[in-house]
Amino acid sequence: MNKKYIMVIAAGSGMICSCLAMGMNLPGLFFSPIAAELGTGRGNVAMTGTIFNILLAVFGLMVPAILNRLGLRKTVLMGTILLVAVTCTLPLCRSLLPMYLLHAVRGFASAMMGTVPVTMMLNFWFRKKTALITSITMCFSGLLSAALSPVITGIIASFGWRMGYYFCALVIFLLNCPAIFLPIALRPEEVGFEPYGMEAAAVQKAETDRSLPIMVLPVILMLIFNFAVSYITAYAQHLPAIAESRSLAFAGAMMLSVCMVVNTSAKLVFGIVANGLGAPRASYLYIAGNFIGAILLLKAGGLGGMTAGAALLGLSYSLPTIAAASLTREVFGVENYGRVYPKISLCGTVAMAAGTSLTGYIYDFTGNYTAALILLAAMAVAAFLSSYLALNYRKKQSV
Repeated sequence: MNKKYIMVIAAGSGMICSCLAMGMNLPGLFFSPIAAELGTGRGNVAMTGTIFNILLAVFGLMVPAILNRLGLRKTVLMGTILLVAVTCTLPLCRSLLPMYLLHAVRGFASAMMGTVPVTMMLNFWFRKKTALITSITMCFSGLLSAALSPVITGIIASFGWRMGYYFCALVIFLLNCPAIFLPIALRPEEVGFEPYGMEAAAVQKAETDRSLPIMVLPVILMLIFNFAVSYITAYAQHLPAIAESRSLAFAGAMMLSVCMVVNTSAKLVFGIVANGLGAPRASYLYIAGNFIGAILLLKAGGLGGMTAGAALLGLSYSLPTIAAASLTREVFGVENYGRVYPKISLCGTVAMAAGTSLTGYIYDFTGNYTAALILLAAMAVAAFLSSYLALNYRKKQSV
């Protein structure tokens, strides 16, 4: 593989880390110290994360147009400058309102380095082993989160949460340096290259992708798919409570840890499986794992069965990220990807936000997690049917 393709992977990994690791995975470390200093509840501080996620998804709709107008380097540079400036401003806040406003801006800035631009770039650069390359790129956000969590915790404990934000600003800048300074672009043609694995048949397929119109039905089906798989990811936060409801409170933390370990490793495994069997079959296998996990959590009464169910639930995190991107490319083609994927991503964000609270409300209303777990199994079925129908619709259009 030419070093230029390695540069693209490095740039994409840095971008996704600056968005997901620094914007979604690690900010929870700041909730308690900020709440303690400002004399407010952790839930009020955690609202900054909700604001960030919503704005990240909404402004993701604008990113393809920005990329096409400014190009990759200028887009990432603009987003990085804005994100670093906002992160350095957060330590100056003395109340929650300016924090809410700044996190809205963080969401906008992070969208320029998030899953939409990264997967667009990878789809343009790689026509072969795309799912594997995407999974490798996405894995770095989990690895960086695990590596930086104790570092940031130590900085906050020793120097306070404000110094923690200054450290995060430095890391964000360093992570985006490859995309800003390496000689790459959004499309390989812009720097005199062709997509990796682009052969005669692939060229013909690309021309077909470009000419096929975007039909309403497959868009609806893919929206349903990403809503369902994103909704499933919300259940991980309820694992300790589910364990407690089965008189296994002592096992709740372990179940959550097992789920998170599978979450990280399953993303890389998805790419390997997709490279051999194709992204659709890999997606079906993971959806089946989610369905079996739901049944185990619903029916199993012992520690072994509940832990196995939690492990299978960990597969869900690969679906709204890698699988959704891969299947969108399969259904709509590379050229239409940037027009469709941001909408699908937004739908997934709404589902994740709704899933966490709705699962809690179902428990409050019924007094147990039975109905919520049945809904979990139903979401897995909906994910399978919608993706299967969307892919088959595409096959008929291509004939």
